[in-house]
Amino acid sequence: MLKRLRTKFIVTNTLYVGIVLILVFLLICFFTYDAHIDELEAYLIKAATNSIEETPVSLDAPAPGHMFAPTAHIVVVADPQKGEIIHIEMRGAHLEQAALKEKVTAALASENQTGDLADDMHFAKIPNPDGSVSIGIASTRPVRAEMIKLIKLLTLIGACAVALVIAVSIPVAKLALLTTENAWERQKQFIADASHALKTPLTVILANIAILRSGSMKNDEEANHWLTATEEEAGGMHDLIRDMLVLTQSDLNVRRTDFTNVNLSALVFGQTLQFEAVAFDKGITLETDIQDGVEIRGNEKALSQMVTAIIENAFKYEKNGGLVRIRLEKQVRKIVLSIYNASTYISKDEIAYIFDRFRRLKNAQTRAQEGHGLGLSIARSVADAHQASIDVESTESGGTEFRINFRHIL
Repeated sequence: MLKRLRTKFIVTNTLYVGIVLILVFLLICFFTYDAHIDELEAYLIKAATNSIEETPVSLDAPAPGHMFAPTAHIVVVADPQKGEIIHIEMRGAHLEQAALKEKVTAALASENQTGDLADDMHFAKIPNPDGSVSIGIASTRPVRAEMIKLIKLLTLIGACAVALVIAVSIPVAKLALLTTENAWERQKQFIADASHALKTPLTVILANIAILRSGSMKNDEEANHWLTATEEEAGGMHDLIRDMLVLTQSDLNVRRTDFTNVNLSALVFGQTLQFEAVAFDKGITLETDIQDGVEIRGNEKALSQMVTAIIENAFKYEKNGGLVRIRLEKQVRKIVLSIYNASTYISKDEIAYIFDRFRRLKNAQTRAQEGHGLGLSIARSVADAHQASIDVESTESGGTEFRINFRHIL
């Protein structure tokens, strides 16, 4: 599919450029031809005027346009009343008497001062004081020949331009579709990971149901054991699907039209309260330093999901009797929310991937914890929607700290 999109992009781009070039070249040809005809007419008018003054016109005189050699022409003095030719001057051109008579008659009959004649001829006429008319006649074939040269030149330029467009479009198409390609790969990976994550609990549920249907349980207590196991697996699937839906909504982006003024201090304090019971149960020391009155523009529900995901991550991987510290402060040009836990260590290589979907750390401590690896992906998506950044610092002796930097503050 991506290959077809890339090909379609190149073909469409080349087609549009080709159409533009054709239109530009047509306009160039039209205006160039029109300009040369005007120059030819001016030349013929000058020749006819010189005939009135009985001044010879040399064939070495400058041509009407810079693209022409000296233009061969005929000047005829005729009686418009009788249609008779009074005088003929052949200046580098020759016509049979009958053909010349036909051209003069057509020129005299025309209401215009200039115009086209048969056999690719053009005329310009000037009235004389004695009532006669001087008519300059020349062939337009030199103009057409120059236009053919121009068309060939423009065709060569157009072919080179199209080849250049194709050559440039290939890397541009790859670059333009890079985001789409990455999104496509992430989607395929997401589907594969989600299918894998759902396969195990579904297998367990189906196995438990088969055991319950077999009627091999000796008492209600044994049956309740299998029912409880099935319920736990179903609950885990429910949580996974919920997180996947949240992540999908984050991918669709939080609309800025839904942003309101959010009291971030109250939001962080409220989310922290939910984990006091967890801290008490695991003997974790919970330290908080939440500055009052910190507000930002954002989506309150999405921000709650982000804060909860990172705090939950800190408590999940902190050892019993450890330390979790949550701090919120408003600095000069940004708001910083930091969430620290003392026990977890994330290597620099792993930090680059911890926000990927279904990504979990590989150390023994984290493998022992339940989870699907979507919490930090949700947090990063929400942060991106709010044009915030999440920085991670971790050392073996100092623990791990997540810092969320909000730059759009009130």
